[in-house]
Amino acid sequence: MNTIPQVAVVTGGGQGIGKAIAHRLLLEGRAVALWEADAEASTETAAELEALGPVRCIPCDVSQEADVK
Repeated sequence: MNTIPQVAVVTGGGQGIGKAIAHRLLLEGRAVALWEADAEASTETAAELEALGPVRCIPCDVSQEADVK
């Protein structure tokens, strides 16, 4: 049976606490979507963490409703 990992959305996932949370979630077997206004930071973090599991960068400023949609 093919199982699909749970996906966690981590806002601010490109740096600091968000990055640490993304790291932990990947270690626990989840896939991670990094929602981050700083596209460069999220791309660097994804490259760092991709060996742990599925990571996707989503350029997003969560203070902007259009970005979240």
